[in-house]
Amino acid sequence: DGKVIMTLDTKSPETANNPAFAALTKLIGVKLKYFTNPDGSVDKMEGFEELLATAGAGSPPQVQQMLKDLLGSKNMNQIATFGNQLPPKPVISGESWDKEIQLPMGPMGTFSISTKITYKGLEKHGDVDCALLETDGAMSSKASDKPGLMGVTMTFDSGKMAGKTWFDAAHGYPVETTLRQEFTLKMEIPQGADKEKLQMTMPMVQNISMKLVEVTPLK
Repeated sequence: DGKVIMTLDTKSPETANNPAFAALTKLIGVKLKYFTNPDGSVDKMEGFEELLATAGAGSPPQVQQMLKDLLGSKNMNQIATFGNQLPPKPVISGESWDKEIQLPMGPMGTFSISTKITYKGLEKHGDVDCALLETDGAMSSKASDKPGLMGVTMTFDSGKMAGKTWFDAAHGYPVETTLRQEFTLKMEIPQGADKEKLQMTMPMVQNISMKLVEVTPLK
């Protein structure tokens, strides 16, 4: 009904003292180094163990395990794998291709994304001539066979997504991506020793923006 159920401000001191969100605030400023193949896929990653150690410092073992599951190396590789949006062959304006992505999310199960990506032609984005890629797709998840934090199980349903990516083909990297995701989050929360479960269904909307900030030459 338009009410704010939960909010997260990573700059707020209150967030840093919240046991549920404190670990997330520690991720700010942590750097990962990726080494990529010519097709944009990730060959190897450095700094992941340090990221987990920083985020989980001082947190209970359950929270540390949750971070390890959610920030798994496969998921972090997907973030930097630019090639997962690109077509398998040369295309012309108006052509589309399909992509399937499976993301293990630990206690949240496995996240599945099925998308159709369409090359819309060249478009100037800022001062850069870019290939414009438009994405439409569906999202779903399969429940994990592992118990979640405090026995909570979560799944995603009725998910859809749409977005745009401006890709600098001359240099081989995306300049900006905007994405809107709509889905239903379903939760089952154990209640007492009789193992009755409280069931919750929450419609959610996420607006995601990723922008290239800086490019520096290799030393």
